[in-house]
Amino acid sequence: MAAPAETLTNMPRHSLYIIIGALFSVHHQPPADKVHERQCGAVREQYGIQRVEAMLATLDRINADRRILPDVTLGCEIRDSCWHSSVALEQSIEFIRDTLVSAEEEESASRCVGDESVAPISGKKPIVGLIGPGSSSVAIQVQNLLQLFNIPQIAYSATSTDLS
Repeated sequence: MAAPAETLTNMPRHSLYIIIGALFSVHHQPPADKVHERQCGAVREQYGIQRVEAMLATLDRINADRRILPDVTLGCEIRDSCWHSSVALEQSIEFIRDTLVSAEEEESASRCVGDESVAPISGKKPIVGLIGPGSSSVAIQVQNLLQLFNIPQIAYSATSTDLS
């Protein structure tokens, strides 16, 4: 099986490229004395890394089967939440910032149509939704932020009825 980046590189270009955001806890929570520094703990090999690999493998399978989403290629941006609310919120703000910057670039490029001296800027890509984080309490905090920007969220292992 080819690496995910190679798979997407070798695929034909399609009319639509969609980015899905993900917050996985690849590392353990930061120790209490390191929370303010945003330094996460040790790597969570089975729990964190497996979820990243599962998402990449799933996207590869979906992209390889043109019957599932014809003319669409899925991509992802995965960030580490460290199973901690402040880290997850900080990463969510970055997703939102990328979405807002992308919208501004698109608007700017559309105003310059016909002006060949101005090349469209291809910076950050906006996410269409977010998968994660896994903890109910953290997912609720992230959801409160994402809903302000109409970004849907699937909290893959959250069990709180507040998210229903």
